[in-house]
Amino acid sequence: MNTRLLTICLFAVCCYTAGAQCLFIPSTSTEAGILSYDFSGGSFQKYGCTQIDPTYWISGNGKSVTITFVQPTSYPCLRVWGMNTDDTASIHVNGENYPLTASTGSYDKKTLCGTSPGTEGVVFVNGKLVGANSPSLGNYSFQDVQLNAENVASITLTGLSGSGWGFAGVVVKCPKRNEDERKKSDVDPTK
Repeated sequence: MNTRLLTICLFAVCCYTAGAQCLFIPSTSTEAGILSYDFSGGSFQKYGCTQIDPTYWISGNGKSVTITFVQPTSYPCLRVWGMNTDDTASIHVNGENYPLTASTGSYDKKTLCGTSPGTEGVVFVNGKLVGANSPSLGNYSFQDVQLNAENVASITLTGLSGSGWGFAGVVVKCPKRNEDERKKSDVDPTK
């Protein structure tokens, strides 16, 4: 009887763990148990996306955020919002340049906060993260950009050009998107 109860309890714990949700840590968080943020040059602003406001606003060249994990993590996501075609950013993982391609990263469906024409909010261009909408059209949406990297101790996200966009935070404890999920994400017309 005790063995059966123990087996049932272990099964329940495994099922609960398998269904664990991703954890979003806002850029405004002071939760030092998982990660810390180091901001340089930008400022916190509210630009009309109540689900994630305020975000760390990055414009022009050189403003950045460095995320340092207490314990290395795998497949983290960066939540960015409001990137237009003039906004470009580079990513470094563990101090090394991390070019974004279909094999090194992916992004999920964009979440709307207002006007955001088209199916994408961001795209990967020449290894960089770039907004998908022209500044005249606007982009009131945010997306999670997942890095297909393991044992990530730090990430630095640096603005290279543009009028400005927001860094909302990091998502951890998510499974890696498989190739089919990435392909579906790339062609899903409901984005």
